[in-house]
Amino acid sequence: MFKQILIISILFLLFSCGSGSTESDESKDETVVQKDSTVQKKTQYITVMIAQLRLREHPTLKGKILDNIPEKTKVEFLNETTDYKDKIKIRGVQYNEPWYKVAYDEKVGWVYGGGISMRKEEVVKKGLSLRLDEDKIQFNGMKLKDTKIRLAKVMGQPDSIIEPKFDCGPFSEDWQKKKFFQHFYGDMNFIVYENIAEIQDVDFSNGAEMSINGIMLNGEMDMKTVAEMLGLNPKDAKNNRIILYPNRQTDEYYYLEFRNGYLYRFDRNEPC
Repeated sequence: MFKQILIISILFLLFSCGSGSTESDESKDETVVQKDSTVQKKTQYITVMIAQLRLREHPTLKGKILDNIPEKTKVEFLNETTDYKDKIKIRGVQYNEPWYKVAYDEKVGWVYGGGISMRKEEVVKKGLSLRLDEDKIQFNGMKLKDTKIRLAKVMGQPDSIIEPKFDCGPFSEDWQKKKFFQHFYGDMNFIVYENIAEIQDVDFSNGAEMSINGIMLNGEMDMKTVAEMLGLNPKDAKNNRIILYPNRQTDEYYYLEFRNGYLYRFDRNEPC
């Protein structure tokens, strides 16, 4: 009888130890899973692509300015965007982008979607693109970026001059602390400031011509022809634009826009 009791006691102790060991292993497994899940939660960052992008208290142009974020700064994206988009007209082009909630320098606020890397990456994925020197873009012998003196000499008296008052971007008086004017000449206009004159856009629909990379382009050319002349493959086209990127570090780019299959407009983009 004593032997039976002793055997039962030993078996009970063995099973008790085994059960305790199993619980300990499960606890360790749970701890590992928790650590892994913590590691997987990575902070997301977005990159500011323009100079002095405004961080606002509320997602609107009327929102209080909390700070100005320098170009190429990485800010923490707080995984929140507006469920609406704001239309902002920049350099004659209408944009329609949401706002992004971010953290920067211990401040939390909102930045406009046109001024961050997400927009630029989206643009790069669309359509044909070509990188070239900006002096390869000319109109009537005027370089893309020329002088006010040459503008008057080559183009003469403008049809009209206005002060555009752009909300943001490199031609914003408020941002750049200098005066900017638009000089209109028929189907094109220049941005003029100090002694600089830059081509802003050209409308090809009424016979205007423009030289890109030494190739004369006009409104009678279709997208396939223009792409092939510029050394691009028309099959890569995903929309009605050919994007022209400068050979320098900048968030700016230019584009050739096509309407009904034919060259319609040259314009430039500077997100704010």
